Amino acid sequence: MKTIIPTNIRYIKLGAGGRWETAAFDEGHLEWGLPTDPHDLALAGDWSAMKEVYTALYPARGTATGYTNEARAFYDGDPDTLWITFARGRMWWAQAAPEVHLRGGEGADAGIRSVATYDADEKERRRQKVGFFMGDARIKATTLHSFKGWEAPLLVIHVGQAKGKDSLALIYTGLTRLKQSSAGSRLTVVSSSAELLDYAMTWRNFVHWRATDAEFATALNRPDAGGQRTGP
Repeated sequence: MKTIIPTNIRYIKLGAGGRWETAAFDEGHLEWGLPTDPHDLALAGDWSAMKEVYTALYPARGTATGYTNEARAFYDGDPDTLWITFARGRMWWAQAAPEVHLRGGEGADAGIRSVATYDADEKERRRQKVGFFMGDARIKATTLHSFKGWEAPLLVIHVGQAKGKDSLALIYTGLTRLKQSSAGSRLTVVSSSAELLDYAMTWRNFVHWRATDAEFATALNRPDAGGQRTGP
């Protein structure tokens, strides 16, 4: 029998209601975290920034510190840590490889993580905006008003209507949020505004989508589809 001398012994829960049991027992994975956890900050070991995110999301005293400590224990990757858990009427133990990988969703959503500021509850929206920062690699969905002052190399903008100077000024602000990148920049605009049709037709690769879902899906599958301006 092999003798194990661990540097640490830590308990890990296999998800709410044991929802990670299958991954643990059938695939040999240990999982931790939620979609709102800043995976990139944890990989970078930026625990101060991670604590700031948690403090914004969970203002109760001590909660942010607790979550940051949990993340640090999981991501620090000591291969000599002994992980224990209780499931299926028994205690289980394992040692894990030091590397941590992002585990995405299922099917078409695999590997896609996003954050938005559209919660129906105003208090929750405020929390979401605080945790909505540029160092986070998740796809971000928000309003043009909330995106003022920000820039990104990849943008998708939806224009519902363009009536009046204020509306046009806001759309212009959105269009100028594209950031030049050595890896390339891309701006895609999805517009349902009849007022902008003539202008939209001046864009390279313009596609005029009409009513039926089948036609829309066909257009999306075309290699040249989309109203786009491509940077260097």
